[in-house]
Parts: sequence; C-alpha cells; structure tokens
Amino acid sequence: LVLDVSGNRLDGTFLRETGATNDTFTIIKQGAADSDGDGLTDEFEIANGLNRNSSSDSTTDSDGDGVSNLVEFAFGTNPSSSDPGKLVVSGGTITQRGQPDISISNTANGVDFRAAFCRRKDQSTAGLTYTVQFSTDLTTWQSSTVTPTVIADDGTYQVVTVKYPFFINGQKARFFRVSVTAN
Repeated sequence: LVLDVSGNRLDGTFLRETGATNDTFTIIKQGAADSDGDGLTDEFEIANGLNRNSSSDSTTDSDGDGVSNLVEFAFGTNPSSSDPGKLVVSGGTITQRGQPDISISNTANGVDFRAAFCRRKDQSTAGLTYTVQFSTDLTTWQSSTVTPTVIADDGTYQVVTVKYPFFINGQKARFFRVSVTAN
C-alpha cells in the first residue's frame, strides 16, 4: 500500500503481484482543509499564490491594502490584489465582494439601517467566526446577538445583514464593525 496525502485528498495504490494491475483509490475529505493551521483553507492559499506551509499567512497583508489575508478570505476579496471597494448587492445578486457597508432602506415605519457584509457560506467548516459589533463613539463596542439575514448567495459567499440596535446605553448606535476570528 502506497499513500500520498495532499491537503484534503488521500491517494492510495494497492500494489499487486508482478504483472497484475494495481488497484488505486482516492479519498477526499469534505469541507475545507487547512494543513498549516493558519485559518485559511489550502484551496484559498493555492488559488491566491499564498504559502501553504506558513502559519503567518493569515496575519500577512500580501497586497499591502491594509487588510489581512484572513479578512480577505473571510470577506471574499483577493489577497493578491488590492480590493479597496465596498460590497455591492443588486437585486439579490452579489455584483462585487468587498468591505462591509451599511444597508439603508425605507420602510412604512421609517428608515431601516443594517450592517451588511460578505461571509463564507462554509464559515463553520472553514473555522471562521464573524462577530458584528455596534458603537455610539468608536470606543465602546457591543456585540450583536441578532441572527444575520441572508440577502444574496453566490454559492461560495453570502451577503448578510444585521439590524442596527436602536440604542446602546441610551445613545443611538452610529458605527459598526465585523470582527473575524479563525478557530
């Protein structure tokens, strides 16, 4: 038996007696493989020319745009090319992945303010946790407990929104951020 382990794939060959045909098999692990434990899947690192053997890849900013590779992975942007643009959704379709933005819509009762961001559809398998936080002053942050609403899905990424809280400690919430951690 000869085995070759590569990321989320295991190739094997059963060697037979001389002259007999060998039997081969492949086992593919479902979900996202992260062989170096940096929080980025091997598939993402290969597709974007990152070093699969460097556990520092997630904290590195490969393209120098001020956004770490982990955040680029989490929000669906390219770590090899500066993506300064914001997230754009049109008619339920993701037209541009990008940085989180505010979603504002008029309703019968007034204006609806939401935090909108792109997240990996396989976030659990990829080991990512997204935490939406709101603030009145950019100093004190309160984590949201609201379940995000999916408004667009391209098969790999989803755009989700979280409603702004009316008040935090008696003051109107004016800012939001999305914290991403790799488990």
